[in-house]
Amino acid sequence: ARTNNTTTLPENQVKKGIVLTARVHPGETNASWMMKGLLDFLLGDSNDAKLLRENFIFKIIPMLNPDGVIVGNYRCSLSGRDLNRNYKTILKDAYPSIWHTREMIKRFMNETELVLYCDFHGHSRKQNVFVYGCENKHLPNERLKERIFPAMLSKNDPAKFSYNSSKFKVQKHKEGTGRIVMWSLGIKNSYTLEATFCGSTQKDRAGHHFTIKDLESIGYHFLDSLLDYCDPDHTKEQYRQTVYDELLNGNLITHEDLKDFDAPYDYTISKSKTRLDVEQALTISINNKRSRVRTTNKLNISRNIKSAPNILRAKSQLVITTKRKGTTVNSSRPEPGQNRILHELQDGLRRTIQIKLLSRGVNPASLTDLDLNQFSSSDEDSDEVGSDSSADDGLPKHLEAIAAAKVQLQKKTRKKPVPVKNARDTKKNDLDKENLEKHKTVGLPLSKLRTSQFPNI
Repeated sequence: ARTNNTTTLPENQVKKGIVLTARVHPGETNASWMMKGLLDFLLGDSNDAKLLRENFIFKIIPMLNPDGVIVGNYRCSLSGRDLNRNYKTILKDAYPSIWHTREMIKRFMNETELVLYCDFHGHSRKQNVFVYGCENKHLPNERLKERIFPAMLSKNDPAKFSYNSSKFKVQKHKEGTGRIVMWSLGIKNSYTLEATFCGSTQKDRAGHHFTIKDLESIGYHFLDSLLDYCDPDHTKEQYRQTVYDELLNGNLITHEDLKDFDAPYDYTISKSKTRLDVEQALTISINNKRSRVRTTNKLNISRNIKSAPNILRAKSQLVITTKRKGTTVNSSRPEPGQNRILHELQDGLRRTIQIKLLSRGVNPASLTDLDLNQFSSSDEDSDEVGSDSSADDGLPKHLEAIAAAKVQLQKKTRKKPVPVKNARDTKKNDLDKENLEKHKTVGLPLSKLRTSQFPNI
């Protein structure tokens, strides 16, 4: 229940602004269901809905790419462009919806304080609901404050929203996305809200596919967290400070944060090049943060990963051989996070190989006959696929299956190539034709088998 002292604003206080958009990618229909749930709650008769309308000005665009939706595009607009990479554009006629949205937000910022910007999307690979945000590296006083709202959302909807899956980075190849452009304009809380096409892995919803009601409930929890984030009540201020303290102390961290830490328990060994022989048919060579992993099974796949932090989980017996001064150290001390890392690596490799083989029209059963090094890729961007990720992250799984079927069909119906004649052969044929024309007989040709009927004299 909300406190009564925040039901109305003083007459001299200006309402703060909220900007929400959705469906910039036409195929991500789950974004529309989240937006519908948000609008149904915001326009309802509940006390919280009235409180939201009295304290904020909402600018909502439920569909940024109507042309792409009408023609049935999955990601692009009618002009074949990804609108979520062109928020910095000056081409008003080429990207009208994006251009006008950005200019509207600029005018809105001159009128009032914008508390939050969020663009709703769908994600075809990762599970759960999560956000892509930005980070304030150059403002020490604002450090980690952009993570407070997502952390509160994860506490209000722990069965569907995963704070661990969220990312807070400003990358150069994504400077044209909505969240980074709005963040660069001065909106601290600028996010891309991603909802999976699949289901949840958390709490009582683990293993269940998301329904329409699940997606609509995310819109409700989004607004409920917004009230908690902006409520001036003393108890809410304490709650926000508690969440912020958890972020500062490292009690709330994402999977991406884990990659930035070093895991070795023995720092004297971690500084040197070590070789770890694990009892799971995998050999890992570690050099500080970067690792080289090579499987010793039939696939012979080489791949780069980052070393993860030391997490207390399954135990693995290790034999450590250092290359410094030629010394050898045998240790039975368990590496708690090693078992988890190996399993995640194997699963990631298996999924990547199967998808890329299918996209090339190759039967996965023939893995042992192929050089699979060409299919290995970096783990750094493996979970970045989706709306706020790079456009070359690949198609969704159902579209990749269709593409693989088309490749198979093309192979069956492909015609044999016509051999190209050599230039010398062509010139020789031309000379032969000219000689035939010169020595061509005039009149009716006589058959070679015809003999004369006159007697010899």
